[in-house]
Amino acid sequence: MSKLTDNLLHGIDYERVKEIRTRNYGYLYEYFREVNQLHVQKIQGAFAYPLLLRNGASIRKQLLKSKIYIPILWPNVLYDVEKESLEYNYAENILPLPVDQRYNLEDMQLIIDVISKYIF
Repeated sequence: MSKLTDNLLHGIDYERVKEIRTRNYGYLYEYFREVNQLHVQKIQGAFAYPLLLRNGASIRKQLLKSKIYIPILWPNVLYDVEKESLEYNYAENILPLPVDQRYNLEDMQLIIDVISKYIF
């Protein structure tokens, strides 16, 4: 590892990063736990909250219109398996909602507000 990279990594407050990610994840977890088709646990330090909804693909498009980018984690699966398969459903409809340290609870609420228009 280069000296520059090493110095940059030593400048990160990893405990603070973990705290922010855990708080953001917990906020989404509490809000979506009744509608999330995945049975997820509360965890610490996650990079995303995995939200599975039957209409996840269309919600992803609505989030993008609101300038909230949610990636497809396994895009190749959409071409490699049958549309009726569990794998296809997961690839298409799991929304890995960002919870990393760049975001705060206001950002989490914005995500909730957009999604709520389409699931409740």
